[in-house]
Amino acid sequence: MTEKHHHLTPARTTYTSADVARKAGISRTTVSYVLNGNDAGHVSEQTREKVLQAAEELGYSTHSSAQALRKGLSDEICIVVDLPLSAHRTELLVSVQRDAFQHGYTPVAYFCYGFSAEQIHTLLLKIFARRPMGIFATASSMTTKHIALAQRMGV
Repeated sequence: MTEKHHHLTPARTTYTSADVARKAGISRTTVSYVLNGNDAGHVSEQTREKVLQAAEELGYSTHSSAQALRKGLSDEICIVVDLPLSAHRTELLVSVQRDAFQHGYTPVAYFCYGFSAEQIHTLLLKIFARRPMGIFATASSMTTKHIALAQRMGV
């Protein structure tokens, strides 16, 4: 008989805000305020630190897809560039990404230089379906029809 080798991977545990609340010994509402960055004026610094420590000890992280479902929008700012990158454009993109990140958004860049109009259209449909918070695009990549479609889709 041949011996089978089973590779065991550790069970992956996903923690929720309720787990963080239990560990910190405080309400789930308070945990929600802290983890969503809405704690100013609602939560003491000591409680805030307690929540963050409990979250870190558990390895908790927010589930961005679940948040996007609840809000109807993701926290993404999508950057669509269909031009070759120059030093100036690179600086501009880095600046947009940095500013988006500093304001709590997730910048996602799409480079589609050399794509056909049909490929760009397909890419934009996929981006719109992700329900980003906003789109930063070069003028040549988005037509007025694309803008109207994005608005109809709630982007």
